[in-house]
Amino acid sequence: MALRPEARPAIYEVLDRQQKDAFGRIVKLIAEAIADIDAASGSRSAEAVGPSTQLPPWLDQRSATRMAFLHGHRGMGKTTLMLSVHRACFHWDDTEYPTDLADLVAAVRKMRARTVWLEPIAMEPLPSSANLLAALLARIERAVQNDNSQRREDAGEPTGRGLGGAFTLMSDQERALLQLQRLQTDVAVPWDGNLSVRGGQLDPDTYAVELLRAERSRLSLKHELSVSLDALAAAFYPAAAPVSNPLFILPVDDVDLDPLRCLEMLKLLRLVPVPRLFGLVLGNIRIVDLVLNLQ
Repeated sequence: MALRPEARPAIYEVLDRQQKDAFGRIVKLIAEAIADIDAASGSRSAEAVGPSTQLPPWLDQRSATRMAFLHGHRGMGKTTLMLSVHRACFHWDDTEYPTDLADLVAAVRKMRARTVWLEPIAMEPLPSSANLLAALLARIERAVQNDNSQRREDAGEPTGRGLGGAFTLMSDQERALLQLQRLQTDVAVPWDGNLSVRGGQLDPDTYAVELLRAERSRLSLKHELSVSLDALAAAFYPAAAPVSNPLFILPVDDVDLDPLRCLEMLKLLRLVPVPRLFGLVLGNIRIVDLVLNLQ
């Protein structure tokens, strides 16, 4: 009777042929998403269409679902591959890659300097009451604060956690974090509210006010998230930092193991097609297709 080894990162040369192929495709997709950020020059894409007219936020021409779906059966090494791509961001040894893969090495270098990895969302043990959008925003906040604390520690400065900690954040950093925290509060209204349950107990005027408040939060979500991520990137990841002008990567592991939340997770990534967010989804595409057809 043997212990079951858990998934762990591996160097490129020990990956099998399919894993190497997927590794290259994922890294190059991430590099393309980074190039999209550069092409937009960090702006929020409201292009002028006349002397004094701008496109509304919902016509953002940078909108695109930046997502890679890593398909494979159980035990084929999907999580190992995801962890190996993540490892490539922290191990600066290009000799691990064959000399004839110059394009892959260039994409890996770009990924190292321009990505912030969020803590993966593991769908298998996810509580049924979990708010997926709140889980995303909480991971963004933790990643930014941890990176900031690590840089201050490396520089020999006092460190703290978040607002009101042992140190005072710079004003632009404070504003960026407050903007994200306000967004976290707003998403609780349409996604965690119990208005449908309480509707019969409210008078019509109160019900109408709460209904409109929830709908306003939904309308502004994509735009507000895009603005918030741009602000965090400018405040916490300047040009002189080890990682600058970043793309935030959200891994979602075993999306097919929670059929009741699978569709919700995919809808969320489709709901927030902002330039700075890249979803790396792991699962069995055939099971996901079956879930979609059944629902």
